[in-house]
Order: sequence, then C-alpha cells, then structure tokens
Amino acid sequence: MALRPVALAAVVLSFALLSACAPGGASVDDFIAGNGSISIVTLAMSDGTTFLEYGDDITAQGGAGSYSWSLAGGALPPGLTLTGGTPTATISGTPSLAGTFDFTIRATDQTGRSATQDLTIDVSRPTLTVNDPLVDEGDSGAVTMTFTVTLSPAINLEVEVDYTTADITASSVDLDYLDTSGSLTFSPGATSRSFDVLVVGDTDYENGVDETFKVILSGAVNADIGGFGIGTIANDDLVGASIADATLTEGDGGNSTMRFTVSLDNPASQVVRIDYTTTAGTATAGADYTTVSNQVQFTPNTSTQQINYIDVLITGDVIAEISETFTVTLSNPSGCTLIDDTATGTITDNGDDAQIDIDASQSALEGAIAESTPMVFTVTLSNVQTLASDITVDYDVIDGTATEAGAGGPADGTNDYDVAAGVSGTLTFTASPLVTTQTITITVNGDDFGEGHEDFTVDLSGLTGNGGNAVLGVASGTGTISSDDPPSISIDDWSTFEGKTGATTKQFTVSLTHYIDPANPLEDYSVDFQVTDGTATVADNDYSAPGGAMGTLDFDDGVTLSLTIDIDVNGDGGFEMGIDETMSVVLSNPTGGALIADTAGTGTIQNDDGQAPVDRFTFDFNGDGLGDIVMGAPGVDVAGGIADQGKVYVFLGRTGGFPAGPITYSAAVADIIIVGENAGGAAPGFGTRACGIKDMDGDGIDEIAVGVNVFDKDATDTDVGAVYLFFGARSGIDLGDNTLPSPGAGEISGPVTILAGVDDYPHIRFLGNAKDDKLGIS
Repeated sequence: MALRPVALAAVVLSFALLSACAPGGASVDDFIAGNGSISIVTLAMSDGTTFLEYGDDITAQGGAGSYSWSLAGGALPPGLTLTGGTPTATISGTPSLAGTFDFTIRATDQTGRSATQDLTIDVSRPTLTVNDPLVDEGDSGAVTMTFTVTLSPAINLEVEVDYTTADITASSVDLDYLDTSGSLTFSPGATSRSFDVLVVGDTDYENGVDETFKVILSGAVNADIGGFGIGTIANDDLVGASIADATLTEGDGGNSTMRFTVSLDNPASQVVRIDYTTTAGTATAGADYTTVSNQVQFTPNTSTQQINYIDVLITGDVIAEISETFTVTLSNPSGCTLIDDTATGTITDNGDDAQIDIDASQSALEGAIAESTPMVFTVTLSNVQTLASDITVDYDVIDGTATEAGAGGPADGTNDYDVAAGVSGTLTFTASPLVTTQTITITVNGDDFGEGHEDFTVDLSGLTGNGGNAVLGVASGTGTISSDDPPSISIDDWSTFEGKTGATTKQFTVSLTHYIDPANPLEDYSVDFQVTDGTATVADNDYSAPGGAMGTLDFDDGVTLSLTIDIDVNGDGGFEMGIDETMSVVLSNPTGGALIADTAGTGTIQNDDGQAPVDRFTFDFNGDGLGDIVMGAPGVDVAGGIADQGKVYVFLGRTGGFPAGPITYSAAVADIIIVGENAGGAAPGFGTRACGIKDMDGDGIDEIAVGVNVFDKDATDTDVGAVYLFFGARSGIDLGDNTLPSPGAGEISGPVTILAGVDDYPHIRFLGNAKDDKLGIS
C-alpha cells in the first residue's frame, strides 16, 4: 500500500504489508520461491541430565519473514520449554525426569508455510561411582584405605547414598579389614565424597595372592548407581623379580638373538608368572627388532635362586646410524613383586652410508584461472641416525610439456607453474639438530585451456657432506599437472519488454568454453537445442522461433566459440495481470566429449501493459488493481488529543476478497489510519465524510477526501469546515522532511503516525470561506 500525503495536514499510517506484487510484477509465490522454502536444518539434539541446566538450539532457513515455532507432536522432557526466534529457536530449562523423549518441532514463516523435524532428547540421571583403591597390608597395625565416590555430572540438588563393605577373598571375620558402612551427602554442585576402611596388617604368608573386598552403594537419592568398588589388599610378602639390560651388535642382514635375563631374589613358594612386552625407543619395531609379548614362568619350591630368559630377534641392516635402543617391560606379576621391571636393549651399529632421495612423482589438478595449487616434492635423508657434518644437495626444476614463466606470468597456458624459491637452489640437511627432510614447493597455475596432462622434472645433483659417507638414491622426480578442463557448453538468458505492436528479435547465445587449442583441433563439438514454452507460448503468439523450434549447433572443431538462436518477441496491448512471461531453450546431446554447463536458457518477456482497469464505482488507492475501502470514525477519541478528534480507516483490497464475518475498524485490521488534527484550528469530527475520488493527478491511482465540517479558520471564522485531499501512489508515502524507520524490502512496517495539519506533509487542505460555511458536510 502506498499513500503519499501532500502539503499542510497530518496522517497516521500503521501497517506491516508484504507487497502484493514483487519487483517486475512477480507473485508472492515467486518471491518466496526465490528465497527457498522454509526448512529445519537441525537434525539432532544434545543429551541432557536431570537437575542440570540444559540448552540447545534449533535452526530453520528459507521462507519469508520471521518464524513462529510450535511443538507439533510428542513431548519435551519435563522442565524444558521451547522459545521461538528467527532463524533459531531454543529448548532450555532444567529437566526433572530421565528418559528418551521424542517430539516434533514445527517452524512456520509469515506466509503460513511450515516445516517439521522429528527430534529426540535423551535425559539421564547423574551417576555415582566408587573407585578401586589398593594398599599394602603391612606387617602389623592398621592401614587406611580411602574410597572416593564420584558424582558425574554435578547437579544443583543434594544427592545422598549409602555404602557398606562386603567380603570377596578378604574377610572381615578374619580381620583382613574392618567391616564399614555409612552414608554420604553431596551438596549441590559437589562431585566427590570419600570414606575410609581400615586394613589390618599381618605377617601371614598368603601364597603371594592379593586379597579383595568390595564396597556396595545403595539407597541413592537424585542419582543412579554405576557399580561397586573393589578394595585390593596387596600381599607384600612376595619374592622379588628383576630384569637385566642387554647389548648386541647388529649384522648387515638376517636376524640375531638378544637375550635378557630375568631373576628372582629368593626361591618362590608358588608358581611365579610375569608378562613381558617390548616397546620401541630409537630402535623401530619390525625394522630393527621383532616385537615380543609373552609370559615368563618360574617353577616353585627350589632351594636356589632362579633365573629365566627372554629372547628378542634383532634385524641386521646397512643403515648408517647411531646405537639404537628398545625396552623390555615386565608386568602383571603373579606370585612375586617387581623390583626392576624394565630392561634396555641396545643395538650397536656396524657402519653404513647415508642416502638422499626425492619423491619420484607428484601430481596436482591445475584448477581455474586465478587459482593456484601447491605441489610439494619432499627430499629425504635416510639410512642415518647421526651425521659427521651437514649434507648439501643441489636441485634444478626443468620444463617438460609444462612450462615455467615466473611469478605473475600470463594466464595463457604458457605459465603452467612457478617456483617461489627459484628453479635452481641448494638444500641443506644439518647434523645438529638432525634434519632429515627438506621440501621444494611448486605452485601450479590454473587456466581455462582444454589441454592434456603436462609434466616437468626436479633433478638432484652435487651431493656433499658427512665425510663423504652419503649417496644419491632417487635423484629425479616428475611433476604431473593434470588437466581438469573438459570442453563445456552453456547458454545465456535474456529479458525484454514485449511492446505494444510488431516483433523484437532476441538471441540466446550458446558458448563453447574450455575448448581445445584452435591451432590443434582434436574433435568436432555440437549440441542439440529445443525451444520450449513456459508461461509464454507460441500458440498465444507471445513469441516465435524463426529458425525452427529444434535443431543442432555445430562448433566447427572448436574454432567457433559461440552460436546464436533467434527468438521473435511479439508485442500486444492485452492485459496479462501485470505478470511477466517466460520461455526457454533447452540444450541436450553434446558431442566431442563436451559437457553441458548450463542446460537451459530463459527468455523473460516483461509485461508493460500497466494495471487492469478498476470499475468506476470502485476506488484503488495503491494501484494494485484491487478495490479499496475508506470509512470515517468522527467520534473516536485519540490519546493525548481532543474529544471526538476522529480517525479515517483505509482497508486495502485483498486477493480473494475480505475475510468472512464482521470487521472491526481498528489498528489491528486497518491498513492505514489517518488521525484528525490536534493543533491550530483543530475541531472534533474528523472523518464526518470520507470517500474515494477518481484519479486527480494523472498517475492512474485514486485519491481520498476527508471532510471536517466544524473546522475553525480562526477565532472569528468558526465552523468554516475543511476538506483534506490525500493522494494515492504506488511508491509509498512521501514523508517530506520527516523520517520514519526504514522498511524492509517490499514492505513498510507500522504503526506509522503522521499528524494532520503539519506543513511538512504535501497533502491539500481546502478551507471554507466564511463563518458557518461548514465545508465538508457532504
């Protein structure tokens, strides 16, 4: 809606109106389709915990305007609520009940279109767990074993739980420990509480076996129980076991055996079992030695110290390296304690040469114009652990079918790559710290030329250092630039006004891009086309295709880069509801390995026939082709104004008519409200007469006239009366020097208040000539 007030009076406007026609005459559905349908993009919700604050967002996209949110099915966990927003709604609160809650969320845009999403929130109760402590029993007295009960996560309520001990292999009756029970209370926010159990020491030999008892939790309030705790009373009356280090010089190949000795400090009274495993250090498992993981066992009841062995296979090589190490670790002893649980195995080197190698090949896609892709060659120093001195090696980047034109070279297919550090240089592998890798970075430059794969090489030479004990292995690498530019065919769009008569010729341009070099054509390229009706049709004489409705375009071995299809647009004077019409040309069946990048071109015939005529007894105040209603309410009081100040209400026509039932003229329903004056010659009864007047300013849009028959011209000329004339317009309201909040695209937000009688507004006020004329009474 648009009213443009003109000179000297005042107006109040209040509306939130989505344009009946989008720019160019498109419908609301077209406008919304351009923004995409509303959809909910959140697919899952986070889990929650009872009595712990929860919050997670749900996001929607598309549609028109702001969203309203609702629960379409199921139920939220008790304690959680849904709060709407655009584009995001929030589910928050403090859940009070555990469980799995399935529900459906609906988001609705301002057009009434909506989307739904099924979601689930899993709510669990906080969990109480107890740890598994271990203490040595000692030979006498009592030892304190502390159990810690943990609450996860912390919540804002008090949590209570009972605990009690129970025998497993340890016995409270035999005084291995003292039976204990009690209760724990977690204040809000607390996460742990502890209690002690006394373990009784003794000198009894218990066959080297640890003894255990458990702590059972029960009677939890506001939490679940996650299990029981195990208290372990470690037997400290055991024999001790140790493992010794070992050393071996490797060979140039094959395997040799490194033996580790495991011994007990005293004879065992029971079978002793100890697990062992190897762990890499500077030596590499699988390359320098064979991983071993097994168990060593000692026979009981012998009168002398016992010894056992662990054998590890060592792999020979010809690598120049310092001595390398790995470890053998003892674990999980049964019938003994571990005095020394780790041994180091040292592999000494027998001397070899260091070696330099470059990646044999690297590749990268070239990309499009202005794009660049790094291609990295790695040069590696191997067969070495230490260097006597630095090693240096020279490199050269050499053109092949790919060429280097320097940074910033032309994007014409001759500048395939750049080397920021230079096409020649030197790499250094330092001895301290030891550097074993260097890189050469090639920048691959994109282009739009359909070409084959191209390559270049990176060569190494001039190796020096390490006292001469260094050799070149792989000395040349090939870089391949893979072309990603198959020929492609596309078609453009056009738009034109239809005109009143005659025909206008428009052309669709079909283009071949990413083509093979015309100097070396490899293939013919062609594509079929079909002229297709849309809302514009050949049958209605909206357009014609003089060259035929279908055919084939031939691009002549890639030399011809563009071809055209002519369309004649026929003018007419018919009214088409202010709606543009479209037709299209569809491409298919490309040949020569070409791809279709744009399948269809759209031709838009823009309507230039204006609005449909409105019946002479119907008034249209905003030029949308729909009849509008104006009515006066001269007895309305206005806050802060005079009694019976009066208002005029304007109701704009709606597609499909006004809603059924009575309409109350109020700010909630009326599209425009014009308020009577409250200054100068203000008088009650604004709106005594209110009516539409046919177009007076030649813009094709009708005006509004409002009468006030008791208007005072001055203290002498009273009741001269006044008639206000407000001019309708499509473009909105002319505010003169006053400023309102900026509206969004396609709508003006209200309420908007313009006081009548203010000179800044260019509406017209006609006054009576003399006292008691009462102009505006009819």
